[in-house]
Amino acid sequence: MYCDLHNHLYGCLPAETLLRIGKSNPKPRWEIYLDSYEKAYGLKIRPQSFFEEYGRLEHFKSLYHFKEKSPFLHFQAKFNLIIALVQFHENEIREVTQDVVASHSLEDVSYAEYRLMFDKNESKEIFFSKLMATCEGLIRGEEQAKIHGKKITAKLAMSLHRDLNFEKHYDWMKNWMEKESIVKDKLVGIDFCHIEEGFRPRNKEIFFKQVLADNKAEPNTALSILYHVGESFRDKTPFSAVRWVIESANIGAHRLGHALA
Repeated sequence: MYCDLHNHLYGCLPAETLLRIGKSNPKPRWEIYLDSYEKAYGLKIRPQSFFEEYGRLEHFKSLYHFKEKSPFLHFQAKFNLIIALVQFHENEIREVTQDVVASHSLEDVSYAEYRLMFDKNESKEIFFSKLMATCEGLIRGEEQAKIHGKKITAKLAMSLHRDLNFEKHYDWMKNWMEKESIVKDKLVGIDFCHIEEGFRPRNKEIFFKQVLADNKAEPNTALSILYHVGESFRDKTPFSAVRWVIESANIGAHRLGHALA
């Protein structure tokens, strides 16, 4: 049995791992987390005493784990805690990727795709080094699984930003797939996620047509189009959200995320 998991790589971090990474980070990016958490929950978090108040695992889990059905803002606030605490350098990405893949293999997952997003203004050199670190981590995770008598196939779907540089980042990755066998083997899709308000799917129609044409012309480096839609729709009615879901399918997305939340 194969299980296609909608996994955001860093969203798979166990609380123990994130707490350890956070405590070792000399400069957490608190500004990413504090405002979003206050808006979602109406509570102020004090960064100066964060690890004194939430340094024990059970207390940390109260911030990190979901125990309630909640709107997208609550999800994003908790995900922002991950973004704030991690350092997101090559070695960390490689280590996190390996650990997540290996842990999923112990749950008898045999196939998994992991979504990962880099900064929209990342330089080409840094983007490449982080992409390679991710692919290497996937392979190490597969190898770690074998040690425990498990088998898992791990692949990557790179999440692109809805507003900026998605065409440029797509072109970079297609080029690297031609040159680097590890990228060609591990990268299987592009994904659009995060805030969807203000980004109507049909605005990606020309881009989707280009991707589909590239897939037809170069099947050895074809990429699936994955699209988060109907996850968050504070600016529209459920009827309009359904229309966006249908629109996403009609313009060529291969798989949809949430649709509807």
